[in-house]
Amino acid sequence: MVLYGMPGTGKTQLALRYIEKHRRRFTAVFWITASTAETTASSFSEAARLISSSWPRPDLPNTYHGQDDQKRVVSRLRSTMHKSWLLVLDSADDLQGRDFTLCVPSCHHGSVLVTSTRREAADVFGRESREIGSLDPESGKNHFFAKLRKSSETATTGGKSSSTSLSADIALTPRQTTVQQRRSQSSWITCPYPLSTRPHLCS
Repeated sequence: MVLYGMPGTGKTQLALRYIEKHRRRFTAVFWITASTAETTASSFSEAARLISSSWPRPDLPNTYHGQDDQKRVVSRLRSTMHKSWLLVLDSADDLQGRDFTLCVPSCHHGSVLVTSTRREAADVFGRESREIGSLDPESGKNHFFAKLRKSSETATTGGKSSSTSLSADIALTPRQTTVQQRRSQSSWITCPYPLSTRPHLCS
């Protein structure tokens, strides 16, 4: 799922609200601050450290044995028995200067949530998208419930995927919040494993 829209429309807050509400359904949640190459590398380094210390065992062997933290994390998420992970790429805006597809495992399990100011992000990541901030509240609510009904119909035919489920859940999350968020460059593994440093929700 890609959430896109102008700066300040609540994309990051919406992603955080979704995680706060649904984190127990995931084996692990990794937050990658993708605004620059430096913050992306830092986030993946922290994610690699957390995987080394807290990833559930037993599991399949990690097929990557090099020193690149990003490749190590992506390989771990791609090849695992613990498939209910969530990877968040926040502020993936520099679509021309960087290849963000290298940040996402090529597999049919797990969930990926992207925030971006660029509409084209949906094409780059090859995922369903939602524009945030373009609809008035009533129109937005009607649009989201329509999408939810469509997702439910898909589920009854056996065609529901994890990305469809993520889309439906986000549709039920408030589009705008008054919560402020302190940005962090860290990732975290969530329940049932202890939370590490992560973006904070504060009033």
